[in-house]
Amino acid sequence: MEVEVVSVVVVVSVIARGQQQQESEGMDPPKEMTMSLVTEDSVTISWIKPFAPFEYYKMSYQLARGRVDSVVIDSDVTNYTLSSLFPATEYEINLTAVMGSQESVPASTAVFTAMDMPAELTALNITPQGALLRWSPPTSEVDNYVLTLTHSQVTTDTFLVERHRQDHQLSGLRPSTVYSVALYATKGPLTSGTVISNFRTPMDAPLNLSATEVNHRSGLISWQPPITDIDNYMLTYKAADGSRKELILDAEDTWIRLEGLAETTEYTIRLQAARGLDTSAIVSTTFTTGSRLFATPQNCAQHLLNGENLSGVYTIYINRDPSHGVQVYCDMTTDEGGWIVFQRRQNGLTDFSRKWSDYRVGFGNLEDEFWLGLDNIQKMAAQGRYELRIDMKDGQESVYANYDKFSLGDARNLYKLRIGEYNGTAW
Repeated sequence: MEVEVVSVVVVVSVIARGQQQQESEGMDPPKEMTMSLVTEDSVTISWIKPFAPFEYYKMSYQLARGRVDSVVIDSDVTNYTLSSLFPATEYEINLTAVMGSQESVPASTAVFTAMDMPAELTALNITPQGALLRWSPPTSEVDNYVLTLTHSQVTTDTFLVERHRQDHQLSGLRPSTVYSVALYATKGPLTSGTVISNFRTPMDAPLNLSATEVNHRSGLISWQPPITDIDNYMLTYKAADGSRKELILDAEDTWIRLEGLAETTEYTIRLQAARGLDTSAIVSTTFTTGSRLFATPQNCAQHLLNGENLSGVYTIYINRDPSHGVQVYCDMTTDEGGWIVFQRRQNGLTDFSRKWSDYRVGFGNLEDEFWLGLDNIQKMAAQGRYELRIDMKDGQESVYANYDKFSLGDARNLYKLRIGEYNGTAW
């Protein structure tokens, strides 16, 4: 943080109080007293030398209601600087020429010393949107302080701070921004010099980092982006056993689904935004993956009960045998989900004019058009009681047929189909 003290030339009006009085016999007074270089603790007085001979000058100066001090000045001097004065104080100054026991009529004037300025202006506790300003007060009494906040050479705010305060809390600042703060004190018509401090707010962090849709193998991590324009995010997730992975995510991302997690394991997520070499504060959250109800799911409904609620390709295990896994497409959204899809035709890219052997083993792409295969369908249907659902769509029109029972005979029975009662919208 940079602190700069601004030198201020204080122009103070002086009031000539001495009026021409009858001069002592043979002695004229100094003439045309003027003030210059008025600071908080000094003032320079200049004058024109009298015509009559004299030995020295005597200058006395007095607070408006206080003690009188005096100083002897050589006769060949025509200016003098009074120092060690009090700031923001009115002084009455008298100057006489002295010859032996005689003194001239005094030349008189009055002057206000300048205010001393606040010092040690510092920005503390700087956050992306706030900072605490603190300073040391001037010696002189003040009425109040004036604080000006600037960024990009544009004044954004001006604050009037009470005289007894020595700090001010700034809020509503912009992250990753350089600010300049100027502070001066006032006392009646007087203003002090200005002290300036510069500080930079850090980048703000992402907000509301949370983990939802957590199951035994995955979790959805989401957040709100920072105000600052960023280049990317750095996301780290770490398990209790110390295993750790780090991902670099695009600036536009506000969520990511973590897959392949371990069951019943606590994970700590740490997220940080980055722009160039700047990084935000780290935000974190924790979550624990669940355990599966079914270690070897035998259908899509059991995958759904395991908390896997996204449609896609899953492995099911015939009769829960770990050695007999079959990949299937699970529809987790239609009619409460949990459906094994054994045929999909939607774009005509797959040839369904096939040999009997193809229909026995299956063909196509599970992510597109496919037939699962009679052997697979028969084995799955033989595991228990199943329903059959057929969805059909033509343009914007769609219908479905649902049968409350479904089974398929084996190869020896030529895969004989048995279905139960119908309901649906297809006629």
